[in-house]
Amino acid sequence: MSDAQDPSEAPQSHRADPDAGSWKETLRQMDEIRQLEQRIAGLKRNLVTGAQVAGQRQRSQSTSLLLVRLGERLVALPMDRVEEVVRMVTLTPTDSAVTAVLGLADYHGNPVAVLDARGLLGEPVEPIRASQAVVFCRLPPLKVGLRVDEVVDVTQVEPADFSPTEEVLPGGLRCAGVARTVEGTALVLEPLFVAVAAELVSLPDPGEGST
Repeated sequence: MSDAQDPSEAPQSHRADPDAGSWKETLRQMDEIRQLEQRIAGLKRNLVTGAQVAGQRQRSQSTSLLLVRLGERLVALPMDRVEEVVRMVTLTPTDSAVTAVLGLADYHGNPVAVLDARGLLGEPVEPIRASQAVVFCRLPPLKVGLRVDEVVDVTQVEPADFSPTEEVLPGGLRCAGVARTVEGTALVLEPLFVAVAAELVSLPDPGEGST
């Protein structure tokens, strides 16, 4: 008898699986897709972070202003100068000859001069009313209070909406600028200029300290 093996009975282990190559290729493509998705997610995070940083930088360029009214006039005070806003307080009269000084307020145990900016703006001076407010401002090392008729709001003003000026108002007060706000055009007052106009302090001589 012949010992020849029937070809149909030959071991099948060495036969190539036609689907194995395509399966490996599919796995490779899926891995590439996952990596691509991760890269896209990273790019999106970077874009969002960049937009947030840009927004913060843009906001940091804006100026925060306290809007108040002096009579019919809308006035803005830089918030970095404002320490506190309170309802009208009892004022102690002084013997000061400066008409802009309304009196002294007891501010946390310290006497602080309260000024009437109306006259410095060239507006008619009116009696003190309980409905008015006092804005206490910091002028290191001093503090001053400004009497206002109404506190309107706190707003942010972009650089494009602020126009600096050196205008001197009829009452002798120097204006810091004009700001366009949602409440209307506001006259921006620097509290230091108010104190100077009220003769409480004087501006340093630009030549001081020079050699």
